[in-house]
Order: sequence, then C-alpha cells, then structure tokens
Amino acid sequence: VNRLFLNALWGQRSNFVDTPTDCPQRDERMGWTGDAQVFCPTAVMNTDCDAFYRKYLYDLAVEQKREGYVPVVVPFILRGTGLWEMPTTGWGDAATLMPWYLYLYYGDHALLEAQYESDVAASQQKAAEMEEEISAVYAAIENLSTSENSEYVGGEMRWPLPNYSTISSGYGWRFNGTDFHTGIDITGSGVYGSTIVAANSGTVVKANTTYTPGRGYGIYLIIDHGGGMSTLYGHCSALLVSEGETVSRGQAIAQVGSTGWSTGPHLHFEVRVNGEHTNPLPYLQGNS
Repeated sequence: VNRLFLNALWGQRSNFVDTPTDCPQRDERMGWTGDAQVFCPTAVMNTDCDAFYRKYLYDLAVEQKREGYVPVVVPFILRGTGLWEMPTTGWGDAATLMPWYLYLYYGDHALLEAQYESDVAASQQKAAEMEEEISAVYAAIENLSTSENSEYVGGEMRWPLPNYSTISSGYGWRFNGTDFHTGIDITGSGVYGSTIVAANSGTVVKANTTYTPGRGYGIYLIIDHGGGMSTLYGHCSALLVSEGETVSRGQAIAQVGSTGWSTGPHLHFEVRVNGEHTNPLPYLQGNS
C-alpha cells in the first residue's frame, strides 16, 4: 500500500512541472483542465501546491478572457487547429471546482473572488460580442423593413418550438445582474434536433451557417415580418430554409442545436423592432 501511494506521489511530481500535465511519458504533455480539476483534491492532500495551482488558475483566467470560455488545455496551444476549440463540460468545470478545492484546503477566499470576477468578465465580453455581431448583421441587411416603409404582416405570433414550453432563461437581466439576455431560451428533454417553426409569415433576410464554437448565435435565422418587426432563431443545428425565401406562419425553418455560445441544446428566440430587441413573451401570449 505504501508503494502504491509513493507511485502516485511520484506520478504527481512528474506531472507538476510548470503546469499540471496529463501524463509525462507521452506526447500529450499539455495542461488538460479536466485532468487538472479531477486530480486537484488528491494533489492538495499529498503536497502543499497552493502556489502551483494559483499560477495555473492565473493562466486559465488569461485563456478564458481571450477565448470567452475555459479551453480544454491551458496554455491553449490547440488554438487554430480546429481540435477541441469549444466549451466542454468537465474541462470547463476547472474554473469553478479548482478554486473551491483550494479554498477548502487552504481557506483563502481571495482565489474564489478572483475566479468569480474572471467568469463574470468572460461572460460580459461574450454577451457584448453577440450584440455587436447582431447589430452589424441588421445594419448590413438590405431592404430590411421599418415601421415607416411597410406594415407588419399582422396577427399574434406562434410559439416557435412546438411541444416544448420550458423557458430556461428569460428576457432581461440574469447572472446576478451581470448579463442582459436579449431573448428567451426554450428547451426540454430530448429537444436536440426538434423542429423550429416560423413565428409568423415573412422573408428570411439572414441565414447564417458559419460560426466559431463557443461564440455568438451559432447557426441562426432572421425573418423579417414587415413593419420593422423581425424574429431571430439562434443556436440551431441545421437550417431548413434559405436566405431570400418567403415562409409562412408555422412552417418548419430549422432544427434545435447548441451551436455558438451555448451550454446545451435549446432555441434562443428573439423579437426585434427596428433592429432593437424586446421581450418576446407579449407577442406569444396564449401560444406556449
């Protein structure tokens, strides 16, 4: 038993050179965040590695600010390779679990506070990027209707995700007032791949299929309903209509996904008036 413990201890020493690596004997000598957070309670029990982990969490915060999410390896040497360039459960949990373990063993609140501020800053940055992105998209759309040059098609909007009514995140301020959510998120068990329908008749003025994992609306649609009224359908897995196509109320237009800045499958639905977001629920009353 003593030899087994010593083997584990020497394995830790081999892996703890500047960053907590996955394993010292292979080419995979990178600071995998998932492995780091899983082994952290054992590591701090074996040795005093407060300073070591503080340095690693500082590096993690730098990469989190740069990427907008916690990468799977820190330093993030996979940037630009197309490998693992997305937020991932387990690996991303390192930003929360490791400061908590260090607090439990060393009793220092400062690290918890610093990591919280890092998480808030990353979320605010990504939210600002999303709003800048969509504002630029609306500004670039040619022949987008306004309340001055056309009339709204009329009628109450239809619920855009049939058979699913759970709103996981509503319109307005969230995350203790650190982020303003510009739409509603609709989800439910088995929602991935479910059919999204047009809330009302109109013209598809934007059909976006290119995106950076972990950023923005991902794959999304914008439908112009006239009179400056438009709807946006974000984080889709696939689009079923094309830009310039005319759609009718209730027509299948996309499928639910988790692309862009998304933590799980859902439909992000927005209503915009002259390009400005507004609470979608008053337009959907009685249709959930």
